Amino acid sequence: MARGQHWVVARRQLLELGFSGHWIDHRIAIGRLHPLRRGVYAVGRPHVTPFGRWMAAVLACGPAAILSHASAAALWGIRPDLGALEVSVATASKRSPKGITVHRRPGLRPDEVTSCRGIPVTSPIRTLIDIAPRLDREALEAAINEADKRDLCDPEALRAALDHATGQPGVRALR
Repeated sequence: MARGQHWVVARRQLLELGFSGHWIDHRIAIGRLHPLRRGVYAVGRPHVTPFGRWMAAVLACGPAAILSHASAAALWGIRPDLGALEVSVATASKRSPKGITVHRRPGLRPDEVTSCRGIPVTSPIRTLIDIAPRLDREALEAAINEADKRDLCDPEALRAALDHATGQPGVRALR
C-alpha cells in the first residue's frame, strides 16, 4: 500500500489493515514511520517526493479528499509547483489541516474526479476551470496549451465541459 501511495500512509489505513495503535506508535518511536501531518506518516524515511507531499495532503483531509486547484495543476504538469497544497472535499471538517487550503466541493461529477500517479485528483479540465480565475490571459493560455500538448484535453472536450459548467468561476475566462 505504501509503495502505491508514494511511501505515505494514514493512521486510519493502518488501523483498517489490523495494526494496533500501539504498533503504530512503536514504529514511530523506532523511526520506521515518520509523522508528516496529523495521522499521516512517511514510511521508512522522513523525506518524501512532491508526489508524496501531495498524497499526504490528500490523506490528511480524509478518505474522499482529492487534490485540486494549483496542486492539481502542478501534478498534471500544466503549471509549475508553487508549493501550495490545495485539496477538495465533499464536506469540510471544522478545521483544515495546517498548510492545506481545503475547498468544500459537494457537487463534483464523477467525470471531474480521477487519479494521476495513484493520487486522487480533479480531472485536467476541472483543474483548468478551477485555476482560470487566478490567472491572467497569458498564463491561462499557457496552461491550456500545456494541457493540450500533454494530451490531457483537447479543444472540443474543453468546449463541451464548459457548456456543462455555466455560471462557475473560470468558465468565462476559459471561453
